[in-house]
Amino acid sequence: GEVNECDGEFRRLPVKSLPIGLTQALLDCGGNKVEMLVDPTAEEEDQARGSVTVVLVVPLPLRASEAEAAAAEAPLVLHKPGGIALHIPQLRKAIATARARAAQLIP
Repeated sequence: GEVNECDGEFRRLPVKSLPIGLTQALLDCGGNKVEMLVDPTAEEEDQARGSVTVVLVVPLPLRASEAEAAAAEAPLVLHKPGGIALHIPQLRKAIATARARAAQLIP
């Protein structure tokens, strides 16, 4: 991309990574069962009992053949704002789902 500086000159902005985020709505199914709905709509988020967002930071440049490995190794940020609790296996599933989706989205 380019950045317009105050003096009117343009300078390239180096992009070294691509953040890919995936939100999953948490649906309480009773007992300790929680279903995760990938990429919920606003209405679905309103009905959910919580959410979890996983953001992977994928390094660039990247060839399509490297997408799966890059998504599997990318550092991540996890955001879980309140709502129902998740157990460790459920968090692992949310992260695995985000990694699989990121591998599909990497250009």
